[in-house]
Amino acid sequence: MDKAEILKQIPVNVIVKEVEGENKYFCPTCDREAIFGQPMCNFCKQKLSFDKIKKAEVAEAGYETIATLSFSVANDFTPGDCRKCPISFIAKDPSGNIYACPLNPEKKGCPLKLTKKK
Repeated sequence: MDKAEILKQIPVNVIVKEVEGENKYFCPTCDREAIFGQPMCNFCKQKLSFDKIKKAEVAEAGYETIATLSFSVANDFTPGDCRKCPISFIAKDPSGNIYACPLNPEKKGCPLKLTKKK
């Protein structure tokens, strides 16, 4: 793997530009538009980070809606147990196959909240 490909694996902050009076997010590597929260640029495969965007900018852009996903898990499931989670998938890693979560690509703790069914 060459140096450019290794560097693309390190998340970089997106660039916020005003386009036609609206804030848009762009990949700093290829300068193509990115969707808010997108973990990787679709064009150059650079990992993207949205951590440094100010909350005021996010609110102005209209990204304050929260989506809730509901699905059943085994009774012995605990958040962070990716092997038992029905939405995790096996991804390729230089060290081999790993379980990956589409909700938590940066591995900052499981975002799932459990409630018992009545």
